[in-house]
Amino acid sequence: RIIDTSGNFLSHVVNGTVTSAGFDAFDNLTMNSAPNSTLLFPDFYAYLNSSSVLFNCSASDLDSNLYSLSLYGNWTGGWALNETKFISGGENSSTFSKILSEGTYMWDCKAEDDLGFSSFSNSARVFTLDLTPPSISSFYSNESGGCSSVGVKMFRVICETDDSSGLKNVSLGVNNDLGTFNYSLSLLSGNQYFRDINVDTYGAWDLNCFSEDLAGNKNSSSFSLNFIEKSLPDFKLLNFYVNESLPVEKEQILLISEVLNGGCSSGNLSVSFYNHKNGLVFINKTSNYTLLASQKTNVSIDWITEIGNNLFEAIADAQNSVEEYNESNNNFNYTFDVTSWQDFYGNFSGFTILSKGSNEDLLKWNNSGSFGKIFVADKESDVDWLNLAALGVNTSGGDSLDDFSEVDSLLGMSSFEDSISKEFLENEHPKLRKDLQIYGRLIKNVSLIDSGTKDTFFTGILWDSSDDLGGNGFDISDKEDLVFVGTINKSQEGDYGVQDYHIKIPVKLRSYDEPDEKEVYFYYELL
Repeated sequence: RIIDTSGNFLSHVVNGTVTSAGFDAFDNLTMNSAPNSTLLFPDFYAYLNSSSVLFNCSASDLDSNLYSLSLYGNWTGGWALNETKFISGGENSSTFSKILSEGTYMWDCKAEDDLGFSSFSNSARVFTLDLTPPSISSFYSNESGGCSSVGVKMFRVICETDDSSGLKNVSLGVNNDLGTFNYSLSLLSGNQYFRDINVDTYGAWDLNCFSEDLAGNKNSSSFSLNFIEKSLPDFKLLNFYVNESLPVEKEQILLISEVLNGGCSSGNLSVSFYNHKNGLVFINKTSNYTLLASQKTNVSIDWITEIGNNLFEAIADAQNSVEEYNESNNNFNYTFDVTSWQDFYGNFSGFTILSKGSNEDLLKWNNSGSFGKIFVADKESDVDWLNLAALGVNTSGGDSLDDFSEVDSLLGMSSFEDSISKEFLENEHPKLRKDLQIYGRLIKNVSLIDSGTKDTFFTGILWDSSDDLGGNGFDISDKEDLVFVGTINKSQEGDYGVQDYHIKIPVKLRSYDEPDEKEVYFYYELL
């Protein structure tokens, strides 16, 4: 091999045999070529925004005896070797991964061959790691919108933003009735960037300032303006509600609507109330009175409740007698259900007396039993108590579940959210069935519902089979008498405290048979 004056090997060893022939031939000795190192990324003066930094460099060697690539950098407090990877051949590369904090750093790679010759790249590189988004200290306009900017044709937005590494881009996003638009902002002075915008449509404008630094970190800020073309009132209905959450039929309640004048001048306000329950039915209208700009008020009318589903609509300035800035926000819809059921509950106590009048008592019972039944039927019903049958069951004992929808039709409850069918059936089958002992007879499969929420008292439906005209079951044309039955369970905790009974019946049971439409009769079985 060849050795320089300092004792370093300049070539690899070539072996041969020396003879007495006077000369001997050896294989050629190749002078060692020093390896070269090239930096690939990060680039010169790069700005990075991830703490996980990848370094990549390559090495080449003419005599293909590469040995290692080493990463050097100054992020450990001084210029130092960070990591070495072993390689081979004439060309190779390595990637190093490091977790770094924010700062500006220098890096380089050194290639070395198997004879110990090495070299760095032609020039070390500097990069900046920036993990902090730019700051936006303020974003505003020279116009405040609303009534103070009526008829404005142009406004200026200013975004105050800055970043320690420098800004790459500052832009403006605009969203209004015409669509979404993006504009670049120009430097005004210091950290202020601006743009003048033409008001080409009125109404709501959503504005966003987007700021991006050289490392790609981003920040944004937003605000909204409302531009008004004319100084007019603008009645807007904000809400609709009633003053009673659970009213019963024919109770007087208040229909209340909340109205705001969002315009820039006062106007004479009137609000009309409608019910869409049976077509569009006008209820009443409030009197005209002046509502100032930005003023909010509640307007109300009296209403006598009607059972079933009610769809109310309140309309401000229904006759369009007032010119408004926006006519599309003048109404508000509200759905409100008045239950079609009525609860009866209480206690049994004292004595029941059968008398012929003139203070002459024939029989006297002590109502001290713990159990029994209570019954409710329309006033005109002439019930044969020995021929009662379960609704939903025909006279042969088979199912007849159409009975429930037929009762709904007879009571005018088919469209109600709390109809007979919806209360007693689930997936077209009775929710609960039990056998009841009534007047000494066992009536099977009586459909029941919980009268309240405590699972203490139950309500069922019976029909009078003696009224059947041969159809073998309840029939809408025969209109057999209906009887609602409830359980007596003395001194039990119910929805209304400690009570002996709780039964619920449809309000319209009172009008099942004519002519009276106001009364139902209560009966109870003496045990």
